[in-house]
Amino acid sequence: MKKIICLWLACLLTLTMVACGTYNGPLNTHGTGEATPQDTTAGEDDTTQGEDAFTVEVVLNGEAFLPEGLEIYAQWTDGFSFYTAKLDEEGKASVTGLDGDYQVTLSNIPDGLSYNPNAYVATNDARHVTIQLYDLDKIRRGGDDLYNCIELTKVGMYQVEITSPDHVVLFEFKPQTNGVYTVESWMDVTANDINPKIDVYYGSTAFKTFAYTLDDGGATSQYTKNFKYEIKIADEGISNSGGGGQAFTFGIRCDSKDGTYPVKVNFVVQINGGFSSNRQKATVIVPKLEGIYTAEQYAYLDAHPVAGDFVGMETDAGGYLLFDGKNYGYNEETGFYHKYNEATGKFDGPVVYAYISAACRFLDKDFTHIEDDGNKTLTVSNGTENYKLFVQGFDSLSAMGYFCVQNCPCRAEGNGGACSIEKNCQKCHSECNPCPEAGIGHMGYANVAVNGLCPVNQELKDFLQKLATHQKYFFDGNGWVEL
Repeated sequence: MKKIICLWLACLLTLTMVACGTYNGPLNTHGTGEATPQDTTAGEDDTTQGEDAFTVEVVLNGEAFLPEGLEIYAQWTDGFSFYTAKLDEEGKASVTGLDGDYQVTLSNIPDGLSYNPNAYVATNDARHVTIQLYDLDKIRRGGDDLYNCIELTKVGMYQVEITSPDHVVLFEFKPQTNGVYTVESWMDVTANDINPKIDVYYGSTAFKTFAYTLDDGGATSQYTKNFKYEIKIADEGISNSGGGGQAFTFGIRCDSKDGTYPVKVNFVVQINGGFSSNRQKATVIVPKLEGIYTAEQYAYLDAHPVAGDFVGMETDAGGYLLFDGKNYGYNEETGFYHKYNEATGKFDGPVVYAYISAACRFLDKDFTHIEDDGNKTLTVSNGTENYKLFVQGFDSLSAMGYFCVQNCPCRAEGNGGACSIEKNCQKCHSECNPCPEAGIGHMGYANVAVNGLCPVNQELKDFLQKLATHQKYFFDGNGWVEL
């Protein structure tokens, strides 16, 4: 097991140290329970905790979901018996006496929220389950005509109401970036009462023709068969403000086992296997630019230019290489992180640098392009902090239409490409991201990087630590770059 003393140094997949030498190579060189209930339902207020308890915790936007008077139940089923327990005021529930593998679902989810009811399984070896709730993305009414579809332009989770076996709601999806997209229904297979279907159409926005109906590919039970439709988008297929790009039309419908309608069908649009719901809820982090390089820091860097090649910060630990936190620390006089200097007994050795706008040997993309595939790598801290502006700067993101998309009416009003969070603009499209007032026009670390690198100060260190923790780049010898 590798020894990583200080967690922030786990992020040093992106860091190098100023010193003479050559670039180093890769990091590595070489319960059971007894079924005691007499019926199939646990007590509604059974929140008993213990080694034998099967537990559920519900979260929303990275935080515990508090029911606040709502009666929401967690349900465990092995396909034959159902066990239920009410969520307590902290969004948790538990049952005892279970033995085996159980699908875990929720009942009575509030309007505007949903989750993947087929994603969670509890076992004797993994009794605790954390269920992620998502905010449903709003969709406009309509979708009753091939040439008047409900337009979708972003990934997210959606819900549509189907009123009869013949009712079809039509959507047109216009991807905003390249990647592999999927449209997948998320209907509860343990309930086994609704069978969702997707009608796929070929053609363009101007001309469309029915292709086929898909009712499989996702989670399946005897009656319920979730669909999963895949779309591959190359660079030339991306929609933009000038029109063009590919648009895909599909219709959602469903069968009800007992003939009961209306039915609410949940489906999710994902890219490369994931999506970020309600992304504007993540706090946009604005760097303290006045503190990135003070006059004193500039003077120090000018007086201590790079004396040789950049070398990796890992050290030889007798058969393998590791990043050891005790070798590096913060120097209050310079405002940077340094290597420990045995001669002085202080952290005043070579300065630690981080790759920002240049790729390093552990990642094939730098931080300014790491989200090009549509992922949310720079949104960390359980989805609550967005470091995209922190890295790329306002002007770069505004030009990309990240804050106000290209066809947002706010852009025509000369707002610089973004509406501030404080102004709570009502004209923005649903896919727009408001920006903190302090972030409008603000530079990021990529704007001040030299040859793609920046000396590591306190706030840059904090970002790198959060990134490494969130992405599990390093995980006590089992991180992505350690294997």
